Amino acid sequence: MSDIDKRESIAPPPPGYGAGIFFLAWAAVGWYGVLFSPTLMASFTAPGLDPGAAILPMMVSTALTAGGAWLVLRGLMTRNSGMKRIQLHIVAIPVLFLLSALLAAALIGFVGFMGPSFVFAFVWLAALNNQQRIWWKRTGLALMLAAGFTALIQIVFVHLLRVPLP
Repeated sequence: MSDIDKRESIAPPPPGYGAGIFFLAWAAVGWYGVLFSPTLMASFTAPGLDPGAAILPMMVSTALTAGGAWLVLRGLMTRNSGMKRIQLHIVAIPVLFLLSALLAAALIGFVGFMGPSFVFAFVWLAALNNQQRIWWKRTGLALMLAAGFTALIQIVFVHLLRVPLP
């Protein structure tokens, strides 16, 4: 058996409580967005059978909370949960992603949805694209995808679902 076959046959370790903490952090962002948005909270008291615009963020936040709590509990009960092997350079990308998402969310309240969302998507699409080595192709692809994703979210939520975005 060659070295390549040995590496491919080794299963990765199950996620430890670090993954649960990461999911709980995203759940906290979701719950903050729902609970401190007057527009979303008002959608629950609107008359009619429509559950309102807050139902999907609440469902996702609930799933992230339950999954994150389960991973934390399972990781704490497991002897080798994998947390001690985490090094700073491995954790840097998820932490920077979370911090930049929080910054983008804060900026959306001041300048609207389109600008911060586009910049957030562009920066991360360009930074994480390690398949394309030519900088102008990587940048062009990131620009097109960021513009497309931002426009798609705007069209779907504002025009089709009539969910107000800031």
